[in-house]
Amino acid sequence: MGSILGLLILLEGLLSSSLVYADSHRLNFYFSTIWSPKESTPPHTQIIAFLDDVPIIKYPNSNRKLQRLTDWLENVHPKHWEALEESAKYYEQRHQYKIQRLRLPQNYTNLYVYQVKFGCWINEDNSTGGEEEFGAHGRDFLFLDNEKKKFMASADEAMVLAKDWNSRPNTVKRQLYYRDKACIQWLQDYLLVKTDNFSKNVRPEVKVWGRRQSGGVTRLHCLVYGFHPGPVDVKWMRNGTDHIPSDEMTPILPHPDGTYQIRVSVEVPTREGDTYSCHVDHSSLEDEALSVNLGKYRQFKIRCQCVIICLQC
Repeated sequence: MGSILGLLILLEGLLSSSLVYADSHRLNFYFSTIWSPKESTPPHTQIIAFLDDVPIIKYPNSNRKLQRLTDWLENVHPKHWEALEESAKYYEQRHQYKIQRLRLPQNYTNLYVYQVKFGCWINEDNSTGGEEEFGAHGRDFLFLDNEKKKFMASADEAMVLAKDWNSRPNTVKRQLYYRDKACIQWLQDYLLVKTDNFSKNVRPEVKVWGRRQSGGVTRLHCLVYGFHPGPVDVKWMRNGTDHIPSDEMTPILPHPDGTYQIRVSVEVPTREGDTYSCHVDHSSLEDEALSVNLGKYRQFKIRCQCVIICLQC
């Protein structure tokens, strides 16, 4: 246990920056280990790191090497990658050992899955936070409680494991250090060298279209894309005043370039006289919400820009 804590201290020593942030940022690591007891192959582990929901690092146990998924990470000190790779190997072995010793339900006989979500964040006011959650068999298993500073079971079969980990002071200490200090330092260092930073706000692009369905209804779609930061409010309106609850909304998904997209869809009666518009509220629009109309001539309006196209619902 001492050696891995030493690696973490080395990593923290390599990363020293003092930044003031105009936006919140998040660094997440996702560990996935799968194993089939009926096969002779060992468990397989993969680790992927995301910066603000964009994948930046990958570690597959096929070659046990860290893969940097973006060029600007080359500017981080080489010793950081050496230490981080050793840390990934340590947790790979730990998770593979753990998955073979979990108390599993009777119906999980073909494929076992053990997952860990580990991450930290820096808010706009420079306050920080972190989380560590464990999953097994497709459901919550245990987590590191922020207030109690100990592991808490989310499932009955995790109670023995949580008690065991909490009885080892070094285990809890290591994970708290990893989450609350080392992770924050890594996040600061990555942001310091990141070369494809956006300004605080990037305006969204919007496309709307409709398709006639059976049963006298039309399905309307509003795609909002290319915006930053992620938080956005998208809704369909009838005649400019009536909000139409969405029956399908994708998550806010990241693009490789760091921007985001979301699609919101609704079903409405196919009838003459009504007009429909997609309203978008985003921080880049300041006090002016963006409204894109789908009417007789399907008019797209973004402030002074205007493009007329015809879409038959």
